[in-house]
Amino acid sequence: MHTELAVTEDGSGGVKMTNQRGSVAYTQAAAVDAAGRRLPIAVRSRASDESPAGALELSVPAAFLANATFPLTIDPVITTGLSVDATSNSRLADVAYDLTTARYGVVYEYNFSATDGDVYIQLRTAAGALVAGSEVPIENGNLNWRNPSVANNRLASQFLAVAEFGAARAGSSWAALAKLHPISPARSSPSVPAKRAI
Repeated sequence: MHTELAVTEDGSGGVKMTNQRGSVAYTQAAAVDAAGRRLPIAVRSRASDESPAGALELSVPAAFLANATFPLTIDPVITTGLSVDATSNSRLADVAYDLTTARYGVVYEYNFSATDGDVYIQLRTAAGALVAGSEVPIENGNLNWRNPSVANNRLASQFLAVAEFGAARAGSSWAALAKLHPISPARSSPSVPAKRAI
C-alpha cells in the first residue's frame, strides 16, 4: 500500500488513514461466502517485505474457510471523514474541492419521500467543518430532485451543482438544472437555464 496518509488502527478492528485534509476509514470488514454466511474480520496495518511502506492485512480463520462455499468475498466498509447530514434520509453526496480557498463544495440528495427528493449544497473547510451560512437548497419544492453532482471553477470562485428533476409521478420526463454557488456564502447564487436531459 502506497499512501501519503498516516495509517493507524482504530482499536475496533479497523484502520484509519488521515492527513490535514481529512480521513478515510477501512472498517467493519466481513468474509462472505457464496451461501451468504458472514464472518466479521479485523483489518490490521502491517509492514512487510513486499510492501515496506505498509499493507492492510485481513485474515480469515481456517475454520471458516474449511466450511465456506466458494467464491469468497472480503467486504470492508470504506468511508471518509466528511459527514454532510446527521439524518438517514440523505444520500448520493458528491464533493468538489477549490484549491484557492481550500474549501469543499458538497451536494447531497435529501429523500423527503419516495416521490419528492430535494438537493442541498454546502461548503466545508479543508478540515471538514461546515462553513456557517453556506448550506442552502438547490431546490426543495414539489419537484422530484435526484442524482446531484458538483464541480469547481477555481478561476470564477464558484461551484456548479447539477441535478435531475421531474414531476413527482411515475412515467414523467426528467430534465437537468445547474446552479452556480459562490465559494463565499454571502454572495448570490444565480441559476443556469435548464437543459432537457431525458
